Amino acid sequence: MKCTRLCLFGILFMVLSASCLMAVQPPPPPPPAMALPPINAEVKFVGPFSYIAIECGGPYTQFAAAEKAFLREFKASGIKPSGKEIALYWNSPLYVKPELLKWDIGYQVSSETKSMGRMLVKKFPYNKVASAMHSGSYLTTYKTINALYAWIAATGLKTVGGPCVEVYLDDDPDKVPDKMKRTDILIPVM
Repeated sequence: MKCTRLCLFGILFMVLSASCLMAVQPPPPPPPAMALPPINAEVKFVGPFSYIAIECGGPYTQFAAAEKAFLREFKASGIKPSGKEIALYWNSPLYVKPELLKWDIGYQVSSETKSMGRMLVKKFPYNKVASAMHSGSYLTTYKTINALYAWIAATGLKTVGGPCVEVYLDDDPDKVPDKMKRTDILIPVM
């Protein structure tokens, strides 16, 4: 009986000692902040340009269907683009609910182009943009966009509240593997 009590006392002492040691150990360090990918950015002058687009709203999960509708209407119009396909994002899912997102899908066109059907001719009025090339899936452009905003802040530039623009550089993206796709990201700056 004496041996049993001593054994129980010894076990209890070890458990309490271990729990005390565990209680005073510092918590593990927090995980490192998510590092932004390296970015090769520049400031360039694009000048104001006209574009024809359909206005879209809601979550970006609707992008493929909206783009298909736009391309069908654009092709039927006979309008000739003067640049690549673009998407302009007027707000961000970081700040608004998905159903409140506003974005346009369009093409750069000459300033003489007239609105037609659901397609509206609009003006991108900004001269100066911060620009960075994104290589990879269109689903990952947000990484370059975030890195470009960080670069803008780090270099002391100021954004002007204009849209973030994606310029899709591949002529036939269906024939380009995702990892090879190229998108020029433009953010208007002062």
